[in-house]
Amino acid sequence: MKTRYPRRSRSEWVKIIEQQSQSGLTIRAFCEQNDIGLASFGKWKQQLTTQTQANTASPMFKPIVIDKSQNSRSPRMDTTSVTLNLGPNITLTIQSKGLEVL
Repeated sequence: MKTRYPRRSRSEWVKIIEQQSQSGLTIRAFCEQNDIGLASFGKWKQQLTTQTQANTASPMFKPIVIDKSQNSRSPRMDTTSVTLNLGPNITLTIQSKGLEVL
């Protein structure tokens, strides 16, 4: 017959996983000493690790820096281009002619 363990909240699992990592014990030994289901510990550790990685991943949008130094003169009609570096070996350039540059 399986042993039923008490239900724990997400915040309780965060504390339990932190305690295990600081304990110096293996996961199995920690779970046995603290009457924690090994499968539940593994499930929660994986879930929380995945969420932490997702939260710390680089943002999908990157800031755009506009160099106004070349356009600081009087307004004029000119060719305007925007270049986006989308990743290794991927560059998107958009050009427009005849726009007023301010």
